[in-house]
Amino acid sequence: MTSHYLPPSLSDHSPILFECCAGTSGGGRPFRFLNVLAGHAQFHESVTAAWDASVSGLPMQRLWSKLKKVKVNLKQLHVQHFVDTRVDQATKDLERIQGLLAQESVYKQKSRVDWLLLIPSSLHLSAIQLNPICS
Repeated sequence: MTSHYLPPSLSDHSPILFECCAGTSGGGRPFRFLNVLAGHAQFHESVTAAWDASVSGLPMQRLWSKLKKVKVNLKQLHVQHFVDTRVDQATKDLERIQGLLAQESVYKQKSRVDWLLLIPSSLHLSAIQLNPICS
């Protein structure tokens, strides 16, 4: 069992994520080649490194092994240069928006206090008398 402390959202509490059954995966998703990978500077190096590796076995087994190595290298390239940057950007955006929401909440409370200070205290009492609490 592992636990991850997540950043606090709007409150001062930090959520905790508990992982009870780590390591049980469902097999994974099928490989999809994304054209954006072909334009990356390290694409050619990744494919060449995987394809030039020596593999023993029958010709079809060698082809299968080389394709599998290319797939692994391309997945690593995709995660390192595309997925991680999007996750980092989304996290920064989330923190910025949560900060704005917290700031908006503070301004809303301050405006209510300012409004109550502007109204004479006699009106506060009459408002309470006009709107009795229903039981």
